[in-house]
Amino acid sequence: MSFAPGEAYQFDWRNETITLQGLPLMVKAAHMKLSHSRMPFVRVYFRETQELVFDAHDKAFAFYGGVCRRGIYDKMKTAVEAILVGKARKYNQRFCADVFAPSGRPGGLLAGIGVGEGPGR
Repeated sequence: MSFAPGEAYQFDWRNETITLQGLPLMVKAAHMKLSHSRMPFVRVYFRETQELVFDAHDKAFAFYGGVCRRGIYDKMKTAVEAILVGKARKYNQRFCADVFAPSGRPGGLLAGIGVGEGPGR
């Protein structure tokens, strides 16, 4: 499978175990990867909520220096309400409204951010 620069990113959560002050601790790691360059971005949280999904997207887009034209989500509960036939998904309405807000609309993560994989990527 091949992707053009700025075409897509993949996002998902993973359970990870870290050591904090000598003790094991389960955390949620938000993983985003650019589909063209495969450049990863990871941010760790103590829980998985919709607000933290938005925060992870915001931080990743700032890191990359822009956004891609589309996101690829598999079975992430904070975004996908139902898996339909084949690759079709029913997405959570709040997730779509906040993450995929049209350019120029205040409040959306993608509002006013340029498309691309960032400079030099």
